[in-house]
Amino acid sequence: MKKIETIDLTEGPILKKLIKLAVPIMLANLLQMAYQLVDTFWLGRVGSGSVAAVSISFPLMFFVFALGIGIPMAGSILIAQLKGKKDLENVDRIATQTILFMFLMSLVLSITGYFLAPTLLKLLGAEKELLDEAVAYVRILFTGLVFVYNYITFQFILKGVGDVKTPLIIVSFTVILNTVLDPFLIMGYGPFPMLGVRGAAIATVFSQSLGSIIGFGLLLSGRLSLHIQRRYLFPEKDLIMKMAKLGIPATADYGVRAFGVMIMMTLVTGFGEKCIAAFGIGSQVLSMVIMPGLALSMATTTLVGQNIGAGKKERAVKGAKLSLLLTFFLFTILGIVNSIFSTEIAGIFIPEDQAVIRLGGEYIKVMGLAYGFFGLQLVLSGIFRGAGQTVSAMLVAILFFWLLRLPSAYLFINYFNMKEAGIWWSFPVSAFITAMIALLWFFKGNWSNKKIV
Repeated sequence: MKKIETIDLTEGPILKKLIKLAVPIMLANLLQMAYQLVDTFWLGRVGSGSVAAVSISFPLMFFVFALGIGIPMAGSILIAQLKGKKDLENVDRIATQTILFMFLMSLVLSITGYFLAPTLLKLLGAEKELLDEAVAYVRILFTGLVFVYNYITFQFILKGVGDVKTPLIIVSFTVILNTVLDPFLIMGYGPFPMLGVRGAAIATVFSQSLGSIIGFGLLLSGRLSLHIQRRYLFPEKDLIMKMAKLGIPATADYGVRAFGVMIMMTLVTGFGEKCIAAFGIGSQVLSMVIMPGLALSMATTTLVGQNIGAGKKERAVKGAKLSLLLTFFLFTILGIVNSIFSTEIAGIFIPEDQAVIRLGGEYIKVMGLAYGFFGLQLVLSGIFRGAGQTVSAMLVAILFFWLLRLPSAYLFINYFNMKEAGIWWSFPVSAFITAMIALLWFFKGNWSNKKIV
């Protein structure tokens, strides 16, 4: 049986291979974001209250996603360096252990999150009129967490070996399925009842669960460049400790971002439902826009990891610089386009609510000023991860959210009387300063000296 092609980043033209790896990742990430965008589109037809319920749930679910990303990312880093070293037996070992670890972790988080959902959402500032719908939404998502985490893990471990086509195909299938299900389950078309936010959650969980089952089947089939082996389906203490050492900072990286968004939401809720909906729309647009940066970040992680594993430090550094230049140029263009058409973009989501369109348009316009610097930050974090410097990537996130964005938002709101605009302007200020500091660390060069396999 013919195996699916992978990309070897240790040989050949760097930029061509980087783009060849990044484009399918970007398409998969954009399609992944379609879940939220399609949900928001249909929920906007139900009303701004439904959009606000999902928006106030977003930081919590992002935090859950962050908790589940560290170990798959650690597995991906190890797999990339082992792939560069041509140690294919240990590639299978790492892949199997990563899936086992995530399965056990998802069971614990699924049960815990289901019962704690009301308390956590109240801490985010959800009032009675939003709380019931928000709780129903996140509880359905927690119910399917085992499949969702497996879905995430499958994509990460394949990216480590340079297989980006398989995740793209599966994500495409699940997004199409979700898009078809959404109007029936949310709006109640045909024989289906109108379920609102519950319908959006059911469609997401069902489609991602099916994608997870397909991915797991492929890992068992032998068609992929790595596969699950039964002899590795027992926890290995030393390996788990190594993965935890890499994964905990990666989890903390995304966790501090997610927790920062949760704290930011407590500032947003102080300005009412319209501002919550506008912040949700702006966050959805930002999530979509940063997909090319996340794709280049992930591709650069694989590039750096494979080349450091192969002992090609100079090639790793050259590839990292090319990725930074490409990202800054691309994100600057995206920022300009978003700023020009900010009001029109906001109007796509809630076409009948002029107050939300105005606020959402302001947020999108201000964010566009800093997209280039935010893109640099994403790729710099990817470079550090590929070298096994997950602590450095974590520190970038802490600097952006906790030392810069949250304090500046608080100051702008409370001392400069900027109201909700203080939340908007905290983004470009923190993105610019963080990018400059991370670039200084990059050019110092110490990040490329570590080899973890």
